[in-house]
Amino acid sequence: MDLNNYLKNLETIVNIDSGSHNKKGIEEVISFLKELYSGWHTKVYDSDNPVLVIKNREAEDIDYLFIGHIDTVFPEGEAKRRPFKIENNIAKGPGVLDMKSGDLLIYENVKDLKDSNKNICVIHNSDEEIGSTYSKDIILEHGKKAKYIFVFEPARANGNMVSKRKGILRKTIEFIGKNAHAGVNPQDGIDANIEACSWALELYKFHNIEEKNSLNVGIIKGGDGVNVVSSKCTIDIEARSFDINFFNKIEEKIEYLSKNTFVKGIKVKIHSDKTVLPLTTNENTKKLMELYDSVKSELNVNASWEETGGISDANTFGGLNIATVDGLGCIGNFMHSPDEFIEIDSIVERYNVTKKVLEKLMQE
Repeated sequence: MDLNNYLKNLETIVNIDSGSHNKKGIEEVISFLKELYSGWHTKVYDSDNPVLVIKNREAEDIDYLFIGHIDTVFPEGEAKRRPFKIENNIAKGPGVLDMKSGDLLIYENVKDLKDSNKNICVIHNSDEEIGSTYSKDIILEHGKKAKYIFVFEPARANGNMVSKRKGILRKTIEFIGKNAHAGVNPQDGIDANIEACSWALELYKFHNIEEKNSLNVGIIKGGDGVNVVSSKCTIDIEARSFDINFFNKIEEKIEYLSKNTFVKGIKVKIHSDKTVLPLTTNENTKKLMELYDSVKSELNVNASWEETGGISDANTFGGLNIATVDGLGCIGNFMHSPDEFIEIDSIVERYNVTKKVLEKLMQE
């Protein structure tokens, strides 16, 4: 691996603003990546958030699928305000850790595999930071055909890779009551605020940190005035868990509450905003993790595995029995902030780990 060339390429794409809603910048990064993968089969699925799919050959099955998003959370002009720079062992710039350094690690790991007998596929999406709404189906379509999936989200700050990710259940619940004067005839009102607060307290009973299950009532909006019985209120909840059964129990409770309201006459509307499956360690994943552990031991790389409450595109494969590992990117910290950085000496280290893993898999 030519580290100087890698850093030159990293400087190029970090200095391109490619926030999730910046299509011009996203297309610039895609054009750059297409040039890197000259001679490969490339296809762009166009939308407000284009998806670049790269293959070494047109084939139905995929042996190794690599995934990395090219969008960032930063606004237009951020790259100009604080462009890519290197200070000793640290590289900084918008998206340098999350996850443009990982995108280029993918290239370094696959560039010599173009003519191998394995079917290689790389997917770069541009909407991960806003939920992969458009790209999710494309990623899932290719993932179902893959034997191994490698996601190059950043390693944890301590160098650990990611084995499990919590899933998400989000709901918006709308309560419709009836206005009345709070002083003259409150008995004629149907209080949506009271119903909403009662639901919030009831649902919060699911929150249990010891069991690694969380439920957050993040937003409550309601009321028409301090002297008016509220006719409308909404709550937005988000639950996170490694256990899909936790989400099923919440769904059952919501169904029960909707039929057994606290305030007589209240109407309830339930909107499902998002469901993301947990990424769990199936037997195939465990075998791939063991291979990584063996390689890390050979290379004297001190890194283990972690589970996290954050989601990534790896969650897309949570319901599939496919070997999937995540957090294969560089080591750094402070994602989504002006202090974001990567440790330069982790670049070659992380490249060498996956390169060695691929060499062993190629012998299968």
